Amino acid sequence: MEQNRNLQHQFRMIGLKMKIGVDKKLEAYGLTIEQGLALRFIDGNEEGGVSQKDLEKTFNRKGSSISSLVNNLEKVGAVMLYALRNKLQPDLEQLVH
Repeated sequence: MEQNRNLQHQFRMIGLKMKIGVDKKLEAYGLTIEQGLALRFIDGNEEGGVSQKDLEKTFNRKGSSISSLVNNLEKVGAVMLYALRNKLQPDLEQLVH
């Protein structure tokens, strides 16, 4: 039993260190790992567009959390930069709602 708790703790610590490392790399772009994953998901599903409901299901988050994530992406201009990088003229309502 004690060994299981120790192993669980070690796995949590490894995951936390990985998250911190990725966050540091993404910090240069003004993004968190969650935002980076969301952009990756949007990029992988660009043909059909992505709704907030799609993000909720994929990331198992509540609507308010996804709204906050999208709002923060918009603040750093990530959604617009993504669109420009891919030379898209997306309907942002389709892309982020």
